[in-house]
Amino acid sequence: MGLRQGDLLTVPPPDQPSSAFAEPTEEEQEQKAKLLQVTNTTRVDPRPTPSLQKLTLAQRHAEVSAMLNKVWGKPDEEIRELAEDSLKVFFAKHKEVRQTTRKLHEDLRVHVLEQISEIEGLRQNAENSQKAIQLLETRLQEETAKHSKLDELSAKSPGA
Repeated sequence: MGLRQGDLLTVPPPDQPSSAFAEPTEEEQEQKAKLLQVTNTTRVDPRPTPSLQKLTLAQRHAEVSAMLNKVWGKPDEEIRELAEDSLKVFFAKHKEVRQTTRKLHEDLRVHVLEQISEIEGLRQNAENSQKAIQLLETRLQEETAKHSKLDELSAKSPGA
């Protein structure tokens, strides 16, 4: 379907301006002027900012790290060690700590077992002492009972 000579065109002729190309109102012109004034006063240096320039990955990394350090402070020493080199350095440093900790745990376990056996021995001694005290008390009661019988017999005997 092509255009025939009698078809109407939807585009207005060039001598009639459309509403999209109408002159801006006075208010719109003032807003544009204010916007231009604000953007021109804040932009002192006409060169592009460093963040917009092409930087190498290392430079970007350094810039981001510097910003992070400025905001959050220096990273923790242990975290920095992990990030800087490799994990081998970290594990080599901490292998001795793990071995010492394992040795301390073993020593502590032995010490606890010794303490448990010592406590058991003391408990056994306390039981034996209680039995000995009960035995002595029983003997004392028996001896006292014998003496009281002898005293009663001697009091009843006619020769006294």
